[in-house]
Amino acid sequence: MKILYWVTVLLIFSAVVDSGMATTIVIIRNDSAVYIGADSRLADEHGQSLGRECKIIKIGDYYFAHAGLGMDSLYGFNIQKIAFDIFSSNNLFAYKLDTFISHVDSECTAYLDRIENKRPDIYARIVNGRINIETVVAGREEGIPFFKVIKFSAATAEHGALIYTPVRYSCPGDCEGGKVVAMMGQMENSEKIVDDWAYSMMRNPAKAINFLINREIENNKKVGPPITILKIGRKETTWLQHDELCPDE
Repeated sequence: MKILYWVTVLLIFSAVVDSGMATTIVIIRNDSAVYIGADSRLADEHGQSLGRECKIIKIGDYYFAHAGLGMDSLYGFNIQKIAFDIFSSNNLFAYKLDTFISHVDSECTAYLDRIENKRPDIYARIVNGRINIETVVAGREEGIPFFKVIKFSAATAEHGALIYTPVRYSCPGDCEGGKVVAMMGQMENSEKIVDDWAYSMMRNPAKAINFLINREIENNKKVGPPITILKIGRKETTWLQHDELCPDE
Protein backbone atom coordinates (compact mmCIF):
# COMPACT_ATOMS: atom_id res chain seq x y z
CA MET A 1 0.00 0.00 0.00
CA LYS A 2 1.41 3.36 -1.05
CA ILE A 3 0.89 6.90 0.15
CA LEU A 4 1.18 9.67 -2.42
CA TYR A 5 1.75 13.32 -1.66
CA TRP A 6 0.54 15.74 -4.32
CA VAL A 7 1.38 18.76 -2.20
CA THR A 8 1.79 22.21 -3.69
CA VAL A 9 2.50 25.61 -2.17
CA LEU A 10 -0.59 27.38 -3.53
CA LEU A 11 -0.92 31.17 -3.68
CA ILE A 12 -4.06 33.22 -4.43
CA PHE A 13 -3.82 36.19 -6.77
CA SER A 14 -6.27 39.02 -7.27
CA ALA A 15 -7.75 37.90 -10.58
CA VAL A 16 -8.72 34.57 -9.08
CA VAL A 17 -11.56 33.71 -6.73
CA ASP A 18 -11.37 29.96 -6.89
CA SER A 19 -11.72 27.04 -4.51
CA GLY A 20 -8.80 25.21 -6.09
CA MET A 21 -6.27 27.63 -4.65
CA ALA A 22 -7.35 26.82 -1.09
CA THR A 23 -8.45 23.21 -1.25
CA THR A 24 -7.74 19.96 0.58
CA ILE A 25 -8.55 16.72 -1.25
CA VAL A 26 -7.95 13.19 0.02
CA ILE A 27 -8.41 10.11 -2.18
CA ILE A 28 -8.30 6.58 -0.80
CA ARG A 29 -8.68 3.38 -2.75
CA ASN A 30 -9.01 0.00 -1.03
CA ASP A 31 -10.13 -3.42 -2.25
CA SER A 32 -13.76 -2.43 -2.74
CA ALA A 33 -14.08 1.28 -3.52
CA VAL A 34 -12.64 4.70 -4.25
CA TYR A 35 -13.28 7.40 -1.64
CA ILE A 36 -12.86 11.10 -2.42
CA GLY A 37 -13.12 13.75 0.29
CA ALA A 38 -12.79 17.53 0.10
CA ASP A 39 -13.34 20.63 2.16
CA SER A 40 -15.93 23.17 0.98
CA ARG A 41 -14.60 26.61 1.83
CA LEU A 42 -14.07 29.43 -0.65
CA ALA A 43 -11.50 31.92 0.64
CA ASP A 44 -9.55 34.92 -0.59
CA GLU A 45 -5.79 35.37 -0.34
CA HIS A 46 -6.13 36.48 3.29
CA GLY A 47 -8.15 33.43 4.30
CA GLN A 48 -11.41 35.39 4.55
CA SER A 49 -14.43 33.27 3.73
CA LEU A 50 -16.26 33.90 0.46
CA GLY A 51 -18.83 31.18 1.06
CA ARG A 52 -18.67 27.53 0.15
CA GLU A 53 -19.08 25.15 -2.78
CA CYS A 54 -19.03 21.43 -3.44
CA LYS A 55 -15.54 20.77 -4.79
CA ILE A 56 -16.39 17.29 -6.11
CA ILE A 57 -18.40 17.77 -9.28
CA LYS A 58 -20.16 15.28 -11.54
CA ILE A 59 -19.43 15.25 -15.27
CA GLY A 60 -21.37 12.57 -17.12
CA ASP A 61 -20.46 9.22 -15.58
CA TYR A 62 -17.39 10.60 -13.79
CA TYR A 63 -16.47 12.80 -10.86
CA PHE A 64 -13.90 15.56 -11.03
CA ALA A 65 -12.01 17.69 -8.51
CA HIS A 66 -9.01 19.97 -8.71
CA ALA A 67 -6.51 21.89 -6.60
CA GLY A 68 -4.18 24.69 -7.60
CA LEU A 69 -4.80 27.04 -10.49
CA GLY A 70 -8.43 26.62 -11.46
CA MET A 71 -10.02 29.77 -12.81
CA ASP A 72 -8.70 33.20 -13.73
CA SER A 73 -11.68 35.17 -15.02
CA LEU A 74 -9.58 38.22 -15.90
CA TYR A 75 -7.01 36.53 -18.13
CA GLY A 76 -9.08 33.58 -19.28
CA PHE A 77 -8.47 30.18 -17.75
CA ASN A 78 -11.03 27.70 -16.39
CA ILE A 79 -10.04 24.11 -15.59
CA GLN A 80 -13.62 23.03 -14.81
CA LYS A 81 -14.87 24.22 -18.20
CA ILE A 82 -12.13 22.24 -19.94
CA ALA A 83 -13.09 19.15 -17.93
CA PHE A 84 -16.83 19.56 -18.67
CA ASP A 85 -16.22 19.99 -22.39
CA ILE A 86 -14.06 16.87 -22.60
CA PHE A 87 -15.52 14.36 -20.13
CA SER A 88 -19.17 14.98 -21.05
CA SER A 89 -18.53 13.77 -24.60
CA ASN A 90 -19.44 10.28 -25.87
CA ASN A 91 -15.87 9.21 -26.60
CA LEU A 92 -14.02 6.40 -24.84
CA PHE A 93 -12.54 7.36 -21.49
CA ALA A 94 -8.93 6.83 -22.56
CA TYR A 95 -9.47 9.20 -25.48
CA LYS A 96 -11.16 11.73 -23.19
CA LEU A 97 -8.23 11.63 -20.78
CA ASP A 98 -5.65 12.16 -23.52
CA THR A 99 -7.75 14.98 -24.98
CA PHE A 100 -8.13 16.60 -21.56
CA ILE A 101 -4.37 16.57 -21.00
CA SER A 102 -3.75 18.00 -24.47
CA HIS A 103 -6.32 20.78 -23.97
CA VAL A 104 -4.99 21.74 -20.53
CA ASP A 105 -1.48 21.89 -21.98
CA SER A 106 -2.51 24.19 -24.84
CA GLU A 107 -4.79 26.36 -22.67
CA CYS A 108 -2.09 26.77 -20.03
CA THR A 109 0.51 27.68 -22.63
CA ALA A 110 -1.80 30.36 -24.03
CA TYR A 111 -2.59 31.57 -20.51
CA LEU A 112 1.11 31.94 -19.71
CA ASP A 113 1.57 34.01 -22.88
CA ARG A 114 -1.26 36.32 -21.78
CA ILE A 115 0.04 36.96 -18.27
CA GLU A 116 3.82 37.06 -18.92
CA ASN A 117 3.91 40.86 -19.27
CA LYS A 118 0.62 41.77 -17.61
CA ARG A 119 1.12 39.76 -14.39
CA PRO A 120 4.87 39.03 -14.15
CA ASP A 121 4.55 38.17 -10.45
CA ILE A 122 2.09 35.36 -11.12
CA TYR A 123 4.01 34.27 -14.20
CA ALA A 124 7.15 33.90 -12.08
CA ARG A 125 5.34 31.82 -9.45
CA ILE A 126 4.04 29.45 -12.10
CA VAL A 127 7.41 29.16 -13.81
CA ASN A 128 9.09 28.47 -10.47
CA GLY A 129 6.64 25.67 -9.72
CA ARG A 130 4.87 27.41 -6.86
CA ILE A 131 1.49 27.26 -8.61
CA ASN A 132 0.53 23.99 -10.30
CA ILE A 133 -2.67 22.28 -11.40
CA GLU A 134 -3.74 19.04 -9.75
CA THR A 135 -6.80 17.17 -11.02
CA VAL A 136 -8.52 13.88 -10.24
CA VAL A 137 -11.10 12.04 -12.33
CA ALA A 138 -12.83 9.02 -10.80
CA GLY A 139 -15.45 6.53 -11.89
CA ARG A 140 -16.13 2.89 -12.56
CA GLU A 141 -15.14 0.75 -15.55
CA GLU A 142 -16.65 -2.73 -15.89
CA GLY A 143 -17.46 -2.74 -12.17
CA ILE A 144 -13.97 -1.66 -11.11
CA PRO A 145 -13.71 1.67 -9.20
CA PHE A 146 -10.76 3.77 -10.38
CA PHE A 147 -9.24 7.21 -10.23
CA LYS A 148 -6.73 9.09 -12.35
CA VAL A 149 -4.64 11.92 -10.95
CA ILE A 150 -2.96 14.32 -13.38
CA LYS A 151 -0.62 16.99 -12.09
CA PHE A 152 0.46 19.75 -14.48
CA SER A 153 3.65 21.71 -13.77
CA ALA A 154 5.30 24.42 -15.81
CA ALA A 155 8.63 23.51 -17.42
CA THR A 156 11.02 25.04 -19.92
CA ALA A 157 11.47 23.17 -23.19
CA GLU A 158 14.80 22.87 -25.02
CA HIS A 159 13.96 25.79 -27.32
CA GLY A 160 13.23 28.00 -24.30
CA ALA A 161 9.44 28.04 -24.50
CA LEU A 162 7.35 27.29 -21.42
CA ILE A 163 5.20 24.19 -21.49
CA TYR A 164 2.97 22.42 -18.97
CA THR A 165 4.22 18.90 -18.26
CA PRO A 166 1.61 16.37 -17.08
CA VAL A 167 2.38 13.60 -14.58
CA ARG A 168 -0.18 10.80 -14.49
CA TYR A 169 -1.01 8.41 -11.68
CA SER A 170 -3.70 5.72 -11.95
CA CYS A 171 -5.19 3.33 -9.43
CA PRO A 172 -5.59 0.51 -10.27
CA GLY A 173 -2.49 0.54 -12.44
CA ASP A 174 0.28 2.40 -10.68
CA CYS A 175 -0.75 1.58 -7.11
CA GLU A 176 0.56 -1.48 -5.33
CA GLY A 177 -2.19 -4.03 -4.74
CA GLY A 178 -4.87 -1.55 -5.81
CA LYS A 179 -4.53 0.37 -2.54
CA VAL A 180 -3.33 3.93 -2.14
CA VAL A 181 -3.81 7.21 -0.32
CA ALA A 182 -3.43 10.30 -2.53
CA MET A 183 -3.54 13.86 -1.24
CA MET A 184 -3.86 17.07 -3.22
CA GLY A 185 -3.76 20.76 -2.43
CA GLN A 186 -3.42 22.16 1.08
CA MET A 187 -1.98 19.24 3.07
CA GLU A 188 0.96 20.79 4.90
CA ASN A 189 -0.38 19.77 8.32
CA SER A 190 -1.87 16.38 7.46
CA GLU A 191 1.04 14.86 5.56
CA LYS A 192 3.22 14.89 8.66
CA ILE A 193 1.15 12.25 10.44
CA VAL A 194 -0.36 10.21 7.63
CA ASP A 195 2.31 7.49 7.68
CA ASP A 196 1.06 6.32 11.07
CA TRP A 197 -2.44 5.96 9.65
CA ALA A 198 -1.58 4.06 6.50
CA TYR A 199 -3.25 0.73 7.23
CA SER A 200 -6.03 2.22 9.37
CA MET A 201 -7.10 4.24 6.35
CA MET A 202 -7.82 1.09 4.39
CA ARG A 203 -10.14 -0.23 7.11
CA ASN A 204 -12.13 2.98 7.59
CA PRO A 205 -11.48 5.42 4.73
CA ALA A 206 -14.24 7.86 5.69
CA LYS A 207 -12.88 8.22 9.22
CA ALA A 208 -9.36 8.74 7.86
CA ILE A 209 -10.52 11.38 5.36
CA ASN A 210 -12.38 13.27 8.07
CA PHE A 211 -9.36 13.13 10.34
CA LEU A 212 -6.92 14.40 7.72
CA ILE A 213 -9.11 17.20 6.37
CA ASN A 214 -10.19 18.29 9.85
CA ARG A 215 -6.56 18.55 10.87
CA GLU A 216 -5.98 20.85 7.92
CA ILE A 217 -9.07 22.90 8.80
CA GLU A 218 -7.78 23.37 12.35
CA ASN A 219 -4.42 24.68 11.14
CA ASN A 220 -5.18 26.43 7.85
CA LYS A 221 -7.72 29.26 7.70
CA LYS A 222 -8.10 28.89 3.92
CA VAL A 223 -9.66 25.43 4.34
CA GLY A 224 -13.07 24.94 5.94
CA PRO A 225 -16.15 22.78 6.48
CA PRO A 226 -18.31 21.05 5.60
CA ILE A 227 -16.32 17.99 4.52
CA THR A 228 -17.91 16.07 1.65
CA ILE A 229 -17.05 12.42 0.97
CA LEU A 230 -18.02 10.41 -2.12
CA LYS A 231 -17.77 6.61 -2.31
CA ILE A 232 -17.53 4.94 -5.71
CA GLY A 233 -18.16 1.23 -5.17
CA ARG A 234 -18.31 -1.70 -7.55
CA LYS A 235 -22.04 -1.31 -8.17
CA GLU A 236 -23.13 2.07 -6.88
CA THR A 237 -21.93 5.54 -6.01
CA THR A 238 -23.03 7.17 -2.76
CA TRP A 239 -22.36 10.33 -0.79
CA LEU A 240 -21.17 9.36 2.69
CA GLN A 241 -21.13 13.04 3.66
CA HIS A 242 -23.21 15.25 1.43
CA ASP A 243 -23.72 19.00 1.19
CA GLU A 244 -26.79 20.51 -0.45
CA LEU A 245 -24.52 22.08 -3.09
CA CYS A 246 -23.19 18.68 -4.19
CA PRO A 247 -24.54 16.90 -7.30
CA ASP A 248 -26.83 13.92 -7.14
CA GLU A 249 -25.14 10.51 -7.24
